[in-house]
Amino acid sequence: MTVFAYSGRDQNGDAINGALDAANAKAAAHQLLAGGIHPISIKAKKTEVDEEGISFSFGRK
Repeated sequence: MTVFAYSGRDQNGDAINGALDAANAKAAAHQLLAGGIHPISIKAKKTEVDEEGISFSFGRK
């Protein structure tokens, strides 16, 4: 699963920001709507692994 950062509005119109795990952005939107949040923006967050990268050199330089 991927972590998605979102911003949206609740049923009272108040701004809501957060993050959730979902298979894709469409699934994240469905989760938010089911929770009473109207999504405005949904973006995949980079994980620590994405930022640092992974070396596959297996000791070779």
